[in-house]
Amino acid sequence: REKDENITFEHSKVRELVYDLIEPDRRSAMHLSAARCLESHLQADSPSYHGVLSHHYLRGGDTRKALELMLQMTEGPRGVLAAEGVVELMASGVESLGWAPGDKGAAEFKARVYMRLGDLLESLEDLDGSLAHYQRAANLCETEGLQTFLPPAYRRLGDLMLRSYRWDHATDYYLRALHLAKRGDATVEIAQVFRGLGRMYHLKGDYPRAIECYLKYLEAPSHSKGRPYFLGMVGLGDVYKDLGDFNQALVYYKVAVKTSEEYGLPSDIPLAYIRMARVLLHFNEMSDSERMCEWAYTLAKELNRPHLTREVTIHFAETMLDLGIIKRAEESLQEFSDQGGPMEDRLLEAIFKRVSGILYSRIRDNDRAARNLAASVSILEDIQIP
Repeated sequence: REKDENITFEHSKVRELVYDLIEPDRRSAMHLSAARCLESHLQADSPSYHGVLSHHYLRGGDTRKALELMLQMTEGPRGVLAAEGVVELMASGVESLGWAPGDKGAAEFKARVYMRLGDLLESLEDLDGSLAHYQRAANLCETEGLQTFLPPAYRRLGDLMLRSYRWDHATDYYLRALHLAKRGDATVEIAQVFRGLGRMYHLKGDYPRAIECYLKYLEAPSHSKGRPYFLGMVGLGDVYKDLGDFNQALVYYKVAVKTSEEYGLPSDIPLAYIRMARVLLHFNEMSDSERMCEWAYTLAKELNRPHLTREVTIHFAETMLDLGIIKRAEESLQEFSDQGGPMEDRLLEAIFKRVSGILYSRIRDNDRAARNLAASVSILEDIQIP
């Protein structure tokens, strides 16, 4: 390094050069040796355990072992945090994974990886990528007759079609999943399908069927606590709110708030608070509504969940408008716009246009108010939501 001459050799560049000079077979063997050595010395709960080992096993040619480690690394809530760094490696690994038709064990493992990739990509708001990997999983399950994996693959395809408001496809996949799950007496899977159907009927305005489906979802013993229970409570609260039964909605939302706090569900607490805030307005509990709204808004911004942040932000703006706090509503709508990226959720876009229209009408900008309200109606008609 000669500073005055402005000549530098970056360490990473030197390392890459030396690495590339090593013969490929020897390089793979070195990675494999490193992986086995590290595995015997690193603690399994070490933050770098899964990442470092999966890197060396993948470079060392043991793709199956590398993918197993990646599956472990992306389990549960920490999976969202690991998603960005691991998706590309998992995708390349699963495509290079060797397996022979008829090898059920290998096919099941590959299907698990495809499905995990689908979940991770959805968490990153890549719905097309998520859909593609779940479709690969479903195709593999169909070809190899993997009856255990097929119902969840169909159900998740239904979920993704619902998020894209492709109603016929969503219904088709949900019914396929329900048929197979009932045939296999898969109680939890049956319940999960009913949650998807509950959401779909709610959006289409068929409230009695939505309530029936959510109650069936809650019949599964595993859905009597934790996040599954929270999701059921929120779903029922949403239906009763749209029915205009605010007392019943408030009951369900209160249980959702209590559940999210009791079980420490960080990404769900803002949703529980913002829903409570919306309903409290109908009981003229303005100060409580504003307080819960502020809590939801603050918590959502602390989480690295783009869709969650957008959903909470738009409902925060709507609540501020209802409370007459125009400046805060205007600021949060601007923040919503500044979050950037494609608007994957057309319903959220419609709500944004509607709330913007209401804001413009409050500040006497009637032309922009009319344009935004008309755009909201047009989007809802396009995605066939009444």
